[in-house]
Amino acid sequence: MNERVAAPAAGLFSKGDLKGPTPAAQPERKEAPRAFSPAPETKEDFKDPFALQNEQRSHAETVSRSIERKAASEVGEAEKVQNALNNQGLGSSEEDRISPEDMKLAEQLIFRGYAEKNVVMDSFPEKKFTICSTNAEELSIIDDVAFDMVKNIKTNEDGTVDLPENHIRTMRNALFVALSYRGVDGAELSSDPLSHLNTLKKAIFKVNDFYNDGEIKKAEELKNSLKKALVKRATLVKRLPTPLIDFLSGEKYRFDGKMAEVMNQKGILPKS
Repeated sequence: MNERVAAPAAGLFSKGDLKGPTPAAQPERKEAPRAFSPAPETKEDFKDPFALQNEQRSHAETVSRSIERKAASEVGEAEKVQNALNNQGLGSSEEDRISPEDMKLAEQLIFRGYAEKNVVMDSFPEKKFTICSTNAEELSIIDDVAFDMVKNIKTNEDGTVDLPENHIRTMRNALFVALSYRGVDGAELSSDPLSHLNTLKKAIFKVNDFYNDGEIKKAEELKNSLKKALVKRATLVKRLPTPLIDFLSGEKYRFDGKMAEVMNQKGILPKS
């Protein structure tokens, strides 16, 4: 007799009665990334910007002083060498240092009233420009002409005049060169005999002679004529190229220094 075995109720299993299907392979579990913990912050040694600036300035000043000391030392050594070369073969007395050219300039200044010499430009060595000395009386005439320029300008209601300062400065410089520069290669700057350099210089001496003799009227008349001729010559100077005027002014400055050195040497003027 066949016995029927009742199937167990679905979902009811006793332990060990049924082994279920082998579970599918589970993917390998990865560990969660650890939280990032930053490295401990190291404290940088930042310098105070003002302290750094002072340090840099101090360093720059130290370097600058070192360079200046080196340059001064080199210049000093160069001057020693040059002085040694200049003094070779000279005697101990100052009379031996007076060159024939110096004596000639001193003779012109003492007996003619002014000295002159020829100078050359590096770019044009074949050209000779004649410059000459000036004296206090000539500078006084320059001041008179400049004063007349200001005096003849119409005065405004507030007491000022419409005359640019550089205009006066330019005119004074032109007047100064006019009494210091004869011309190039022996030729006169002006074609008018009344504006020749010799004529102007002699007229200035004569004006002062008239004043000293009490002839005021003659002195004033000659002075007015002299100033007109000087302004005419200064106008010719202003027409010269500016580089040439600057060159003449610089050479005149050096010439005056040379003349002062010559006249201060012993043996030039007789002992009193």
